[in-house]
Amino acid sequence: PPPAQSPAPVTIALLPGSKPAKLCLGVPFMVATAEQLHQQRPDCRFLLPLAPTVRCQDLLHFAGPQNPLAAAFGASAVRLEAPSPSRHHWSLCTATGVRIAVVDHHPAHDELRRCTMALTTVGANTAELGALAVPMLVLLPTQYPHVMRAWDGPLGLLSHVPLLGRVITMVVLPIVLRRGAGLAWPNLQAGRMVVTERIGTITPTQIAQEVLILLRHPARLEAMAMALRQLRGPGGATAALSAMVMEVLRLQFHCRRGKPLPPVEQS
Repeated sequence: PPPAQSPAPVTIALLPGSKPAKLCLGVPFMVATAEQLHQQRPDCRFLLPLAPTVRCQDLLHFAGPQNPLAAAFGASAVRLEAPSPSRHHWSLCTATGVRIAVVDHHPAHDELRRCTMALTTVGANTAELGALAVPMLVLLPTQYPHVMRAWDGPLGLLSHVPLLGRVITMVVLPIVLRRGAGLAWPNLQAGRMVVTERIGTITPTQIAQEVLILLRHPARLEAMAMALRQLRGPGGATAALSAMVMEVLRLQFHCRRGKPLPPVEQS
């Protein structure tokens, strides 16, 4: 009989954001989640595409002891390894043996397309992943409400409006938590839950367990990818990404000019 084929490698993209307030939460949270996953699925590979405004050295700052949230989430010490003949990317390595490939060129669409799924913050990342049809878990930890000012999307934009930011923290956030309102761009575009959002007091352990369940049921991931392909339409990833970027800019313009947000067009 022919030899059994090895299962396709599992690669999980980590997209913690681009702004300091978001990175101080997202980097240690995702590093700790990767460590939890590695304990039970040592075959998992991890990929972190850097935002254009973020340097590799910045990851050490946000994942290191100078960031109090790193200890809060239980992430271990990290170090950077430079590219080598056998590894073409920088690597963020943890004391527990997790190696996260850091992609520092832009855009990283080819690398993201090859990922099994992604963990991402709320914001433009979700539009990019949606256009590429990459299944995702959208993470919105609410233990630290001040980080809301760094979020992209309508909620993050509104939090910058004078006097409204405090109202969002005190009033709107509890409503979002109760209703489970869609905040990721694919969900906003579709008017329904296409990708999974986890909003609330979430932990790396909880998210790692959910990822493990998805990896054991690949049909769920494929169904999410198919829904994203249907949402982007026949124009392909480039056209869909352009349309989503224009939608982000449209909302930013209306918010910064103090105008009411227009409704999101449904496809």
